Amino acid sequence: MKNFIISLLVTLLVMATTQVNTKKVQDQPKPIKRQSIIQPLQGKVYAQKQPVAPIVPKPAPVAPTSVSGTCEGWMRQAGITDIPTAMWLVQHESGCRPTAQNPHSTAYGIFQFLNGTWAGAGCTKTSDPVQQMICGQRYVNNRYGGWGGARAFWQSHHWF
Repeated sequence: MKNFIISLLVTLLVMATTQVNTKKVQDQPKPIKRQSIIQPLQGKVYAQKQPVAPIVPKPAPVAPTSVSGTCEGWMRQAGITDIPTAMWLVQHESGCRPTAQNPHSTAYGIFQFLNGTWAGAGCTKTSDPVQQMICGQRYVNNRYGGWGGARAFWQSHHWF
């Protein structure tokens, strides 16, 4: 116990003779920064603004063709036999232009088939006039039973 009391008295004596540090943490000197070989960039660095290309919808694929010949010649090559009636119909639809495109829909080609009509007739959208005639013949036969039926429907509805 005697050692405890002596130890306590020494501690109190040291405390009484030592000045109390009243400095705040912010008054403390700042630590020295260590420098590295690689210096950091000064200020903010931004990437240069790049122009963004507009998003343009892809048109439906169209097979290439070299269009030559006449509308009647394309019909003969496709095996169409009722040429006068078929000619009347295509003149009202596209003027027999294989690349005619309706600006308000997907209607395209000699018969102005919509994308769904091409697929429904078992055809691939193409600008080849003979292939369009073959597809048109298939469509007319399946839907109207022939060119006469297609023309009668067109005359009452102004489409077929």
